[in-house]
Formats: sequence, C-alpha cells, structure tokens
Amino acid sequence: MNKDYELPMQGWKIHISTTIDSAEKTLEIVSNILFAYKVSFKYVKSLWELSIKNSKYSDRSSAGKFITIFPSNEEVFLNLLKILSRQLDTLPKGPYILTDKRWYDSNVYFRYGAFIGMYFYEDNKKVYAIQNPSGDLVEDSRSPHYSIPEFITEPAPIREMDNKLENELAEPTPLDDIEVIHAIHYSNGGGVYLALDKLDKKVILKEGRPNIGLDSLGIDAFTRIKNEAIILEKLEGTHYPVKIYNFFKAWEHHFIIEEYIEGTSLRTWLATKYPFYTNEPNKEYQYLKSALNILDQLIDALTEIHNHGIGIGDLQPSNIIITPEENIRLIDFETASFINDSVPSGLKTFGFTGGPNLTRKQADWFALLRISRYLFLPIGPVQDISSKILEIHDRYIENYFGSEAIKIINKIQNICSRVQANPAKDLLNYEYKYKHIKEMTLNEMKISLQNNIIKICLLMKG
Repeated sequence: MNKDYELPMQGWKIHISTTIDSAEKTLEIVSNILFAYKVSFKYVKSLWELSIKNSKYSDRSSAGKFITIFPSNEEVFLNLLKILSRQLDTLPKGPYILTDKRWYDSNVYFRYGAFIGMYFYEDNKKVYAIQNPSGDLVEDSRSPHYSIPEFITEPAPIREMDNKLENELAEPTPLDDIEVIHAIHYSNGGGVYLALDKLDKKVILKEGRPNIGLDSLGIDAFTRIKNEAIILEKLEGTHYPVKIYNFFKAWEHHFIIEEYIEGTSLRTWLATKYPFYTNEPNKEYQYLKSALNILDQLIDALTEIHNHGIGIGDLQPSNIIITPEENIRLIDFETASFINDSVPSGLKTFGFTGGPNLTRKQADWFALLRISRYLFLPIGPVQDISSKILEIHDRYIENYFGSEAIKIINKIQNICSRVQANPAKDLLNYEYKYKHIKEMTLNEMKISLQNNIIKICLLMKG
C-alpha cells in the first residue's frame, strides 16, 4: 500500500490473472511497474493459496484474481491497462475472471468496485457496498458476471474496445445449434447444462474452462473435459457409460455434448427409496431387491469398462444415474484413465476413496465396496476412523436386510481382496495412527489432528 497517496473509497480496480507456472514471473513484471508508478496493490501470497483460489469449487467471484490493483484515478487506471497488457503479452493466458471485463486479449481485467470495506445488512445478511452519488450505500455486486453500477459510465477507451471486438466476425461453432434450457451445475471449471439440439432432443452440454477448476494434481477443467471426450470415445459401444455426441472448442473453452439420461443420481434415489421408517409391508424386501439389482449392474459395468482397458477413478453415488426402470448408467469420466494408471485421481469423493497408490481398477472396486455398504447403511464414512466398525455395520445390515445383502457385499469384498484394493490406512484410522495415543502429549495430539485435517482437505480438493 502506497502511504504517500490516500486511496479513494471506490473506483476502477484492475485484476491480473496468471497460470500457476507463470505466477512468479507475472508478479515480478507487475510489481516493478506498480512500484515505479507508486500504485497500491495486493496479491495472493503463495502458489498453494493461488491453486486453492483457482480450484474447482472455490468462490467463483474471486477465482482467477492473482493481483488486485487500486489506481488512484481514472487516468492512472487507463494508463495501467495499456502498460500492463503490453508487458504481460508474452505470458500464457490465465483463467478468465468472471466478475470482470478483459482488456482486449490479455491477462488484465477490470471492474468498478469498493477499495475499502463498505457494507450494510439486508435481511440479516452482510452486503458488500459502494456509495452512490448521494452518499447512500448500494450493493457492490460480486456476481460471477461483469456489471457496472447504474451511475457509472465506462471510459471511452473501454467503449472503443467493445466496438472493435463486436465487429470481429466470430466463427460458427456447434454451440450455435444448441439451445440451453437451464444450468444443472456450476463450478469454476465451467457449467453443466440441460439443452436442446437442433432436432429439439434433450442433451447435456458440459463446459471446460482453461487454467481454472484445478484439481489436486493441478489439472484444469479444460484438460479434464478433453480427457472425458477421449475416454467416452474409447468406450463407444459399451452399455453403461453415458454416450458422447460431440466434442469441440468454442471461443476459449472445450465443450462436450452428451446423452441426456432420464433418471436421478444414486444418492438422490437412495434418499427417496431407503426404508428409514415405514409401516408399509415388504418395504425392506422391495428395497433389498432394488439394491441387489443396482449392485449387480454396477459389478457388470465395472467389468465391462475394465475389459476395455479403462478405469473410472472417481466412482461415487452422484456419478451413478438410476433410470425410472432402475437401470444404471454412469456419468462423469473427467478423471478416468487406463486401468493400471496408479497416478491418483485429481478429483476424489471422501468416503469412497481407498489407498493413495491404487490403480484406477483397484480404486473402482474399492469405491463399489463402499457404495455397497452405503446402499444398505447410508451414513457418513466412519470406517475411515476405524475399520473395525465394519463388523458392527455388517451385523446391522444382515439383521435388517438379511443374508443376501451381506452376500453381495462379501462378493465385492472378495474382488477387492483379489485385486488388492485396500483402504487408506493412514487417513484417520486410529488403530494404525494412534496405538500409543495415551503416551502422546496434548501438543502432539494437536499437531497430529491438524495434519490429518490437511490430508482430508487435500483429498477433497478440487
């Protein structure tokens, strides 16, 4: 912060985007310019924090913002746009900042907003604010799209830029034939949309944005969407995976058009079908029949996919679709790979993840084992605290659903044993980690707990 100049309360602010690999070079270039011009700024202080900010499920309104610059007036703001874009033009493109407008084709973005903390409360919620010309506080929008307050006019160079960009002819893409109905899901990696194709058939449109939506391996959504397209093409002709219709690049993003599958996720299906409390006769038996049918299909599905040399890597209830006829289909192959790939999946679902060095094949069977117990006992993954509790769970399952439920669990367990699909022994499992817990000091226990929380965060990242 430059103490020689008092910043205004609000104004045009600049954000600099960067890739992880070019962050240090970006900071060197930008900071030298800002020190020379005595302009206040702040930046993300570590590559770790930058990767978290740009991860798949971080705050979309702040993602991509590596350096924030506070010009003292509009003249300085416009001058910096030109200088910074010129000096950074040899560096790779960083993530697109959703809240801002980009200055031409650069890593320099901008928006109008508060320089200091201003806020008011509305319906007991804190609302970030700026002042209008009357001095009243109004909302300083942080929505993931560019907007300016109604009392602000964009400077002439920005309007000139918009006119130039609008006059550039955009090449036609398959997106022109797609009508989006609504968004199903948003993340920093891009959206998932229900859409209609040119024949008015329902399809799923998946978007992958470059250099954002990073997983724990630092892989972006742009790359994962391309990987999913390659995997689904290799699985063409199989029964269970979602079908791919098209894969293309439009503007700077990758897109997949996939089959729309009528149904609900296994997680939602379980929540609506599980016989938690019921007076209906044979409700448990009907549920048992359905659960056995689903698990039999999942065994067939993994066998079929593995026979094609592919492993999913992140098999979990939200990626399993149950049709109205109770047939299963599998979606989300972003982190799939060949079956012997032992590089950990960059996206994992806590509770359905085994040891750290499992191959894709081993990881899939371990996930199915966790899913099998989850279907009959839908509780949190307490077995990661102690695997010995599984004996208690299995007794409950057998008492409630009978021997057939245990039989299919044991069938999957035997497959896991055969392919050596083992749990993560060092996650929270006390019989491995805390054999001598009585001898630990309070500080040692605190450090151990902190380390385990970090491991869980790493596991869930992205």
